[in-house]
Amino acid sequence: MCLTESETHRADLCAVDSLSGAGTTLVEGIAFESSIDFDPGSQNIVFTDGEGDLALMSVESGEVTPIGVAGTSPGFVAAGKIAAVTPDGGAVLVVDPVTGEVVRRIEVAGRGGIGPDEKIFGFDMGVSGELYVELYLETDDGWLNSFVVVSPEGEVERLVPLGDLRVGSPDVDPSGERLAVTIDGVITVTDLELNPIVRLSRPDWVSTTPDWSPAGDLVVWLSNAVPEPVGPVAVVMRDAQAEFPQTVVVGSGPLPLHSVPVFPTW
Repeated sequence: MCLTESETHRADLCAVDSLSGAGTTLVEGIAFESSIDFDPGSQNIVFTDGEGDLALMSVESGEVTPIGVAGTSPGFVAAGKIAAVTPDGGAVLVVDPVTGEVVRRIEVAGRGGIGPDEKIFGFDMGVSGELYVELYLETDDGWLNSFVVVSPEGEVERLVPLGDLRVGSPDVDPSGERLAVTIDGVITVTDLELNPIVRLSRPDWVSTTPDWSPAGDLVVWLSNAVPEPVGPVAVVMRDAQAEFPQTVVVGSGPLPLHSVPVFPTW
């Protein structure tokens, strides 16, 4: 996703060729805060539109279909449903994209141990309905962070407390057996208990928002603190390799890119 006109809190949804870096704008004026996700089965992209509501775009036709539910950070989950964060940042909604019905609401804010005003920063849902959630609280001294795992029944199963490793940007692999997460700025593949399997990114670059390919063999992410003249880059790597990977530059300049889902052609 290419970000433009940040002062108006608007962004553009773009498709970027992973080899040439050439980009095509698909939808203009979506929400700046939106992350995006791609569903290989339906060939749809879900995002938050400029009014703050969830919407689908067909990759084949380019048609945009409103879902009619407000939310941010949407992603496809099991059984063709979409999960998204409520506008207040406190809960996760599971939505039927066809009917617009909210089939489940999971309250998360206040359960990360960093304060009653904490909000959801990033999350993903496992194949059994469990949630992996990064929470944050903005203070005068900066951001505080915690990470929780919420069971399908809504109970907190695991908490990475304040002061421990900073864990965030979770993405569950297609098999439901591994996570790609950011641990202290390093993209790491872990098991579901957050035990590291392989570290993928360089520790001297600030890397965020890992995303699995549909086949589960690649992880793509963003590194925003990269020396000039490269600027913000997306990094692609096969998860079985630990060497520093080849980079694919998908943007440059002062604005960071915000979300990079992997398409099946990668």
